[in-house]
Formats: sequence, structure tokens, C-alpha cells
Amino acid sequence: MSFEEAMEQLTQIVQQLENGNLSLDDSIKAYQKGTELSRFCQNKLQEAKKSIVTMMDENGEETPFVGEE
Repeated sequence: MSFEEAMEQLTQIVQQLENGNLSLDDSIKAYQKGTELSRFCQNKLQEAKKSIVTMMDENGEETPFVGEE
């Protein structure tokens, strides 16, 4: 699953929960799935951040990337 797919599913779950039309059991299941998707997205973002933290300088040496947090 891609980050974008997970975010789309998470958005749909939030909308369903905000609607208030789900049963209690379905709400709990949706919340659990949303939590899993949230963790998945957070992990994907952390992986992406790690991949850009170090950039190559002009000499080919690794240089820490100093950017906005």
C-alpha cells in the first residue's frame, strides 16, 4: 500500500466516524483500522525523512541535511 492510498483510506474512516452513522462495533473497528493506517503513514514519513536527511556534497561525501522541521 502506498502512503497516498493509506491517507485516502484514513480520510474516509475519519469522515465515517464524524458522520456518526456507524454502530458502536463498526465505529470501534473503524477506529482500530484508522489507528493502524495512521501508524503506517507515520512510518512512511519517517522513512522518507531518513532518506533525505543525508545528502551528498560536491565531493561526494555525506553531509547532514539541515532543513526546516
